[in-house]
Amino acid sequence: MTGFRVPGPGRIHVFCEGETEVLYLQDFCRLIGLSGKKAVISVCPVKNPARAIEWICRQVPGVSKASAASPECWLVFDRDRHEGFHEVFELVKQHPCIHLAATKPCFEYWLLLHFDDFQDDLPLAQGWYVAKRQVQGKQVAPDRSVRMTMEFLERVAHPEAVLKRLKKHMPGYGKNKAGVFEQLFPFLGTALWRTLGGVDPEYGHGSRLPELLERLCSLAGTTIVDVACRQALELASRCLAKAGGRSSGTCVRQKARPAAPKNPRASGVTRMPQCCA
Repeated sequence: MTGFRVPGPGRIHVFCEGETEVLYLQDFCRLIGLSGKKAVISVCPVKNPARAIEWICRQVPGVSKASAASPECWLVFDRDRHEGFHEVFELVKQHPCIHLAATKPCFEYWLLLHFDDFQDDLPLAQGWYVAKRQVQGKQVAPDRSVRMTMEFLERVAHPEAVLKRLKKHMPGYGKNKAGVFEQLFPFLGTALWRTLGGVDPEYGHGSRLPELLERLCSLAGTTIVDVACRQALELASRCLAKAGGRSSGTCVRQKARPAAPKNPRASGVTRMPQCCA
């Protein structure tokens, strides 16, 4: 890979499965004032996440060494139909300097979490995802044996169903389309709240993107909670200004959020005040 830049101290390299994720993260970095020198974001040419880990180890010198001087890398990927999806969660344990920001079933699911009225009632695809494939041999006669292939399927929403639902909330959304994510940032608190105590994408519908966003915020000298609160308050101010200083009219509260999780993560994310135009 010609011209590859290895992140130094206080820098990270983020490898994304597609251009859409790159655009989103670049928009987020601009939002928090994080320069491209501290977070190098690019598309990973290897789409199988397990093989992508191997590719990162070859391309980034020192990433396989668990030391303070080792470069920090992140891999952003979706479930899709990658056969290496479940394998990568075990493989990455051998590489402490590589972190996963996975989303199941696809990146657009994370975007849907920004909308209060989205309920995870997406139709589940039948037999579309192969979680594990196992080949076994069986002796059926002294001179004859057969090989059987068993596939363990998982029921996950099809990416097309997720995209269709998202376009109901964001009619102008399109993959690889720039300038569409700014409208979501005021509702970042909603998405964060809904991931607290939620299902890890290794096992069901969910996203680890908040972990990467929190890391980017730390490089910018802030926290994801502060960013979410600031964005929500700015939206509230715009709504009040549009309504002539009144709390009613065009500015309305979003619907009630889900109940608080019993064991929220240690990130400190709290319930965010939000309103929408």
